[in-house]
Amino acid sequence: MAGNGVKSTEVDQVSTVDDLLGNKDGSSGRIVIDNLANQLVGSGPLAARFNDVESQILSGLIPAASWAGLLTLSPSVDEQGAEVPDSDGGTHAQATATGYDGATVPNAGRFRWNLSWGRWVWVTGTGLSAKANTADLGTAASEDVGAFATAAQGAKADTALQPADATSFASAAQGAKADTALQPSDAGSFASAAQGELMDALGATVTRQDTRAELQAAFSSALTGADRAKIAIGAAANNSDLGAVWRLDGAEASGGFQDIAPRREIAVEAGRVYRVRVSFVRSTDPADPSGHTIELRMQNLTAARANLSNVQVHDFGAVAVADGVQTHEVIFSRDAGQEYQNPATTRYALPYLRVYGGDHQTDVALIELADITDLAATNATLASQATSISGNTAAAGTNAAAAAANATAISTHTARVDNPHGVTKEQIGLGDAPNVPAADLRDRATHTGTQAPQTVTSLVSTLVKIATDLSGVNGRQDAPITLEGGAHPWSSLIPELVYALADGDGNFGLGVDVDGDLWAHVIRVLGGIVAETFEVNRDGSEYAFAIVDANDHLGFAITHLATALLGGAVEIGGESDWDIAVIDSDDNVGWGIKGGVVYAPGQSLDQGGIADLDRRNKAFSESIAQTAIQGVQLPTAVYNGIICYGQSLAEGNQSFPSLSKTPEPGALMVGDNVDNVNTADTYGIIGTLQFNPLVAYTNNGTVNLTGAEEDALNPGSQHKGEPPVIGLTNGLKRYMNRRALAEDDGRNLVAMSPAIGGKTIEELSKGELNTVDEVDRYSIVTDGIDKLVTLAGADTCVVSAFLFMQGEFNYNNHGGTRLRDEYAALQRAMFDNLTEDTMSRTGQALPPLFLTYQTGASYTRDEDENGDPGLHVGMAQMDVDLERDGVVMVGPIYPYPDRGGHLSSNGSRWFGHMAAKVARKVLLEGQDWQPIRPIEIQQTDKTILISYHVPVPPLVFGPTYVVATPTEYDDKGFRVTSADGETEYTILDVSIVADTVVQITLASAPPSDALVWYADYTNHFGNGNLRDSDRSVAIDTYEYVPDRGAYAEDDIPELVDKAYSLENWSSAFCRPITYTEF
Repeated sequence: MAGNGVKSTEVDQVSTVDDLLGNKDGSSGRIVIDNLANQLVGSGPLAARFNDVESQILSGLIPAASWAGLLTLSPSVDEQGAEVPDSDGGTHAQATATGYDGATVPNAGRFRWNLSWGRWVWVTGTGLSAKANTADLGTAASEDVGAFATAAQGAKADTALQPADATSFASAAQGAKADTALQPSDAGSFASAAQGELMDALGATVTRQDTRAELQAAFSSALTGADRAKIAIGAAANNSDLGAVWRLDGAEASGGFQDIAPRREIAVEAGRVYRVRVSFVRSTDPADPSGHTIELRMQNLTAARANLSNVQVHDFGAVAVADGVQTHEVIFSRDAGQEYQNPATTRYALPYLRVYGGDHQTDVALIELADITDLAATNATLASQATSISGNTAAAGTNAAAAAANATAISTHTARVDNPHGVTKEQIGLGDAPNVPAADLRDRATHTGTQAPQTVTSLVSTLVKIATDLSGVNGRQDAPITLEGGAHPWSSLIPELVYALADGDGNFGLGVDVDGDLWAHVIRVLGGIVAETFEVNRDGSEYAFAIVDANDHLGFAITHLATALLGGAVEIGGESDWDIAVIDSDDNVGWGIKGGVVYAPGQSLDQGGIADLDRRNKAFSESIAQTAIQGVQLPTAVYNGIICYGQSLAEGNQSFPSLSKTPEPGALMVGDNVDNVNTADTYGIIGTLQFNPLVAYTNNGTVNLTGAEEDALNPGSQHKGEPPVIGLTNGLKRYMNRRALAEDDGRNLVAMSPAIGGKTIEELSKGELNTVDEVDRYSIVTDGIDKLVTLAGADTCVVSAFLFMQGEFNYNNHGGTRLRDEYAALQRAMFDNLTEDTMSRTGQALPPLFLTYQTGASYTRDEDENGDPGLHVGMAQMDVDLERDGVVMVGPIYPYPDRGGHLSSNGSRWFGHMAAKVARKVLLEGQDWQPIRPIEIQQTDKTILISYHVPVPPLVFGPTYVVATPTEYDDKGFRVTSADGETEYTILDVSIVADTVVQITLASAPPSDALVWYADYTNHFGNGNLRDSDRSVAIDTYEYVPDRGAYAEDDIPELVDKAYSLENWSSAFCRPITYTEF
């Protein structure tokens, strides 16, 4: 009623409201504020404005020179942004769901890729219409290059008119072609001037490359992640050669090296080509430059910018101050044909520098990334044009070239590399042999030893067809062959030699000319013996030329098909360690080639071959990291079982006090304890059958103990508190959550520990494979899986991984096999049965991953049940790891603190995190994994070189924990014995001579059937000191909790309160001294 009630103008003002009054369709009503907000942003002017703003939010802009150029790009990511510069003044129809059929929009501006439409949507202008355009730069460059083009055209015209000068022009043209091939940036500059608009696009791109070191924000030490922090090591400085730089100080190196990367990675697409260019200089030399290399590396990233692979693409070697500025560029692409090919699954690439050493200063000026697809295409065009120019001038210069060839001395032809008969490396069995730079060949060709200096001025030669005509020679030739009727200097008599043998005084012995004819003086064999030379009857023999002794034993021959045959003291191929070797009558090698490395008199393996071995070993390791592991069950279900099976170390015997008290979101256990408490038939739980957060508790077989009850336990008690499956599960779950950028990614990992201590592998096996007793322990595992499936209910459930830790009772005499082959067969059968029984229960389509360890430390034994030497269990475990894709060995058990055999609580959790690191690489990153292990052993006299697969070089020596004492052996854990193990050869020194190579120096030379050991029991109680440089650390730290029963010896100052370091330690081994995988 009018005049009654409260007027709205009289109501107190408030800052927020819960609801409002309003009208709809003639009726009044109340609307809550959330519904009002939804209505406002759902439609109408406010919603339209939001949509407009949202449409302008773009991910990383791709520069395009024009609208036409943009149309050639089809990204694989929705919402990808792009930009066309204002220099494109045209228009086109806006993209819609049905085509480019909308309103007219400018060609210039910013665009968004609509993946479902497959079209570029114009969003807004560039906002740069008033910018200082790069047109001035393009004009200047066009003028300069135009002048150059005019000069080049003039030179071409001159050449056409003056054929006598054609040879000089051809050389210049060929040089230009070579420069273009090696430096596409130069060709790009030329092409930009010729094409006009490309210069403007290039200028726009360069302005967005914040890679100069004046800006700390330009660099980062992080290699993964969407938002990598600016670099925290080093400082801005000024270098007299490079100007503003970022100076790295080795004193800040962590783990022996420093990484410096641009903060902006580059998106890589199929069909495009990219370039990285770096420039740096040493400002202060390290104390040992030879051991402190600098690498250009490539971090390949997934779409989430997580690690895909990390590889070396260029090794600068031992750079010193005296070497000056180092500049290098690498062309890369996801497609083949460039210097480096990124894996097909790479979505982002991050080239960076890795600087080794702890006592240097290195100034980094530039790490520049660019998409050079258009420049590379232009370069190819220029190369084709240069080829055409060279071909046009070739005819004009024929006469002059022929005259010059006739007058040229032999020294001119020592570097001839043409191949007139088209002989290929593959045809002579050298298809895999690498090309070696001439500089390296010259270095390898000069050696000083006990003999006189052996000097070869050039090792470059031509493969030619030898067509020797001996029709005028009958029988034996003792005197020198008379050439052209007189005794004259041989170099002037024999023109156009492409290969020649001569003594130190230049006396000619044997040579081949450009026509393939063989020229000879006196043919001599070892020791100055004159061989018989004769012509074979061509009608009745397969030889066109041959050298034999008095008994018709073949020494050298050439067949009618030009095949050269060597006999006697020269061996090529065959059943030999050498590819080519020259030997004496006692089989001593005087010169040879092995594995692509040249060995000469006075040159030992460590002098000439170590750098080559190191490069080969790194390539071997890289091939492992690049190998994708497929066909194992990933943790993709709602509930994913992580099961640790084995004996006492698997169940965590003596691993009290318990440590892991803070659950990782999504990490679960069955019941109130991760441990199975039954000894046969079924999986026994403590508490209620339900999923609970994964927390470590020490138990007495019935209930969990309190902290005070743990403290009351006597040292040596067998109570279990921290089984390794807890560290494995928590570590892997943290990796999964981080990858999802979430507190919990929604995929639960369920830890289970059905292990039983003190059992052989037979006693843990299924059915009839248990030949020791009749107790069914295997069913504990299958019953545990049944309980897991039951608790999962209607949700998906799989078993992603088993961690198998057993072997101690098979190293010793406890009724099980102590033979390598038999143990390996039982382990294979174990994994086959677990796979079958798991898949049948969960219904998963793929088998679980099997993680293993290598039994070691005090449980190691050096002889099997027959008394034969050889670490039978440890080597059997390695055999299974290497032969099966779904089995990966985490590493040895010896490095971690223990109780005299069983791991301490920290040691058990530490190894669990090592297993989590490996599980992450295989299950989450798809990489293969192998622990540090020898891949070849070579021996020369008293020196042994061991080549290693090293996941993260370089190798280093470090102390291993024997019980709780850090221990380093003088011989680092190595031992050399006779084949029967009875005779030991004294080791004088063990050193790391390359990132992947260890050298052992002995007091006396061992026999050819000797054995090389590492981490044996006799001298080292199953321990060793060799590890790599992996800087990974665990999410958990080393804890000392004396109030809950920690041993006094657990208080290790260098470890307490520090994250567990996850370096990889060398596996134990016993291998023949001739062992090789190459």
